[in-house]
Amino acid sequence: WIFQGEEISITLRGFSYGYDFYSPEKSVCYHFYGRKDVPLFWENSGHFRETGTYGMNRLNAIIHMTGHNVNNKAHAYIKTDELKYGLGNVRDTQKFFETFGIHVKSQTVENHLCRFVGRPMQKEFMPFLRKNEMGLDYDRITYRFVDKWPNEP
Repeated sequence: WIFQGEEISITLRGFSYGYDFYSPEKSVCYHFYGRKDVPLFWENSGHFRETGTYGMNRLNAIIHMTGHNVNNKAHAYIKTDELKYGLGNVRDTQKFFETFGIHVKSQTVENHLCRFVGRPMQKEFMPFLRKNEMGLDYDRITYRFVDKWPNEP
């Protein structure tokens, strides 16, 4: 249904169910899109435009980012299994959005968030490691990511 967006969907649902997210100092895996001999997902995107619109509207509705709709489709989406794949009630999604610089109303993210994830994020969040070292106590985290490198590409 969607190509871009599954990361925020899975992460936000996990966070709202109480999973603690943090990052290792260095990335150990990543997407490499520079391959010349491997077909890429978007090569066939023209065939599935409407499906992508409904998929993105579905994602936005499930994670409560319905400020805008995709292609002016008035938030039309397929509601199958919406409760099954919905949000939890352990943590408020607003905490996630505020902590990581995600602006729901404009559906934008602070620039350079990826630069923060890793060593800078560890430095900022390590003081909030639970006493049993089993995750972060997000109730104590008041940090709000704002782009620290606004003049850099």
